[in-house]
Amino acid sequence: DTACRDRFITQFGARAFRRPLTATEHKRYAAAFETQPTFLDGARVVVEAMLQSPKFLFHVEEGPGAAWSDYAIASRLAYLYWDTMP
Repeated sequence: DTACRDRFITQFGARAFRRPLTATEHKRYAAAFETQPTFLDGARVVVEAMLQSPKFLFHVEEGPGAAWSDYAIASRLAYLYWDTMP
């Protein structure tokens, strides 16, 4: 059902992107999920899409003087101290 779909997208997206998904991103992945006939097929499509996203594959550095988000700071500290994601 839609509650389970939304929970899956929210939780997996937060782990993959190391931050919460924006409303636009959530809508995009929910739409991709709904194109599939079964829950497992929908989950597979969402996982594939998130793991191919540039937000998962590339780490974009902020420019000089840019304010870092709390999630960016937590991610950098986790990789520095524990060599893994937060």
